[in-house]
Amino acid sequence: MSLTLALETSSGRFAVAVGRDDAVLYNSLADCEKGPERDLAWAVRRALDQAGAAPTDLSRLVVDIGPGGLGSVRGGVTFANALAFALSLPIAAFNYFEIVAHEAGPLDRPLLVALPAAGGDGYAGLIRAGQVVGMRFGPLGEIMRQAAGEAPALAVAGRLRGRLGEFLPDVERTDTGIEAPDPASLLALVRLHPDRVGAPGQPVEPLNETSPVFHGGVFHD
Repeated sequence: MSLTLALETSSGRFAVAVGRDDAVLYNSLADCEKGPERDLAWAVRRALDQAGAAPTDLSRLVVDIGPGGLGSVRGGVTFANALAFALSLPIAAFNYFEIVAHEAGPLDRPLLVALPAAGGDGYAGLIRAGQVVGMRFGPLGEIMRQAAGEAPALAVAGRLRGRLGEFLPDVERTDTGIEAPDPASLLALVRLHPDRVGAPGQPVEPLNETSPVFHGGVFHD
């Protein structure tokens, strides 16, 4: 049995899915039994049990590397790296903005994805035609205005989507309803992008406020 295990880390509540080919065998978001909120090991055991599988049945992992809850992203990525090392499995890594872009699908306007960080800061990602064209970390008002630019209308997603009117009062906003990534989207992304799968046991890095990608860049067309 060749299976993929997907780990969503950025929402702070961990979500897990198991897939085979294009079938989703298990998704913790649809599971009525909720275990310890931050116990990823329990969630993975539950996922494999419900899929009728063992860890040795896994052929690869796919993980959400953030950004998001600092502790949950670091803990989730560390768990994924340890599991991959122990089982000699390859990992594919996708960031929060890529996952949300996939879930949102085709849109007739740019998509602004925003989520909070500590101390009045936050993360913003701008997506055009399904592609992430910019990511920034910093003071919320500043990065939201940078992301919006001169756009008269935006689609919005992420945990801050309901507050964007505070920062962008003159921009027409369409709410996608997407607050956090679905681990099943990770299963779809790794099928679409097999080139993102690394070598067995090769670790991946979390995205957080210190990651170079968030500093010094600009949102662009």
